[in-house]
Amino acid sequence: MRFLLAEDDEGVRFVIEALILVAFPLAHVRGFANGRLALDDFARTGADLVVCDHDMPEMDGADLTRALRTLQPALPILMVSGSPEARELGVFAGISAFLDKDLLRGGLIREIDSLLPS
Repeated sequence: MRFLLAEDDEGVRFVIEALILVAFPLAHVRGFANGRLALDDFARTGADLVVCDHDMPEMDGADLTRALRTLQPALPILMVSGSPEARELGVFAGISAFLDKDLLRGGLIREIDSLLPS
């Protein structure tokens, strides 16, 4: 399982990666501080699921989502944000699911599980 993570806050990125690796110990998680770096990596190596923030420098989560949709339309994309308008922007861009950052510890793996094929 290959996860791509785009989150500019290093502490939040660490928490998300740790939660993923506890739930999926054999997973490979690649984390990036902005959407542009994540998109460049995806174009080279792909991913099975993307977790992204909305508010990031260089390329926000909505722009990242739109770019990823052109490369792989069915890719599961989970947007995680504390921004009140991020959900609407993410849905309009084509995210698969949204999770408020306040619910990370209890909800991240549940959301990921719902997006992965059975």
